[in-house]
Amino acid sequence: NQANVPGEASDLGPFYIDETPPETPVVDDGKYTASTNMVNASWSASDPESGISEYEYAVGTSPLGTQIRDWTSVGPSTSAAITGLSLSAATTYYVSVRATNHAGLVSSPASSTGVKVAQPVPDILAAKAVDDGTAIALAPQVVSAVFPTAFYLEDPDRFTAIRVQAASELEPDDLVSVMGTMGLTNDGERAILDPVFPDPTETGNPIMPVVMLAKTAGGGTQGKTPGTTGGVGLNTTGLLVKIESK
Repeated sequence: NQANVPGEASDLGPFYIDETPPETPVVDDGKYTASTNMVNASWSASDPESGISEYEYAVGTSPLGTQIRDWTSVGPSTSAAITGLSLSAATTYYVSVRATNHAGLVSSPASSTGVKVAQPVPDILAAKAVDDGTAIALAPQVVSAVFPTAFYLEDPDRFTAIRVQAASELEPDDLVSVMGTMGLTNDGERAILDPVFPDPTETGNPIMPVVMLAKTAGGGTQGKTPGTTGGVGLNTTGLLVKIESK
């Protein structure tokens, strides 16, 4: 560029004009939340010409909906703890985001895949009492057995147990809390499906097997979890048991 000398032309270029809006954001708000007044969400978008100047979010009961929180600016932040909400258990909510670049152009809005408000349940028996399709937040329980595609949790009194359908690196006796959706596995067992669970930080008391005769295995209905045909007594589905021949 030439110096700014009076009487001489100055080269102030080149100039670039941003005529395109930012890319459509990608939004993540997790699968579940146990809170009824807050949702955590994060997002990302890019604008190679002029950059992102502002994001706005909304919260609704449908994709792109604003029923719970209208569009709200968070400046250039790419995450937010959205507080002051009134959320209902067993309901799915969607966080939507749009981006504005430094040229004032606004992206198309995008929504998360939806976060379910999980119903808190204090124990396995309470989990078995809820309807299929209900998201639950199960208080910490002891792992009794681990398989390649599932693991089992059992009450310390050995009265009831439940399958959690997920591969894991858990070990027996780990103490773990789970959020997921009650439903049936492909082989017909009632279980917690599509779960999320943190890495365990402590262990519980080891689960000892229930000793029983083969003819007493199965048992009756427990909550909304059926027993065997004609079965009565303790529902042994998922329990750690030892079968005696006599």
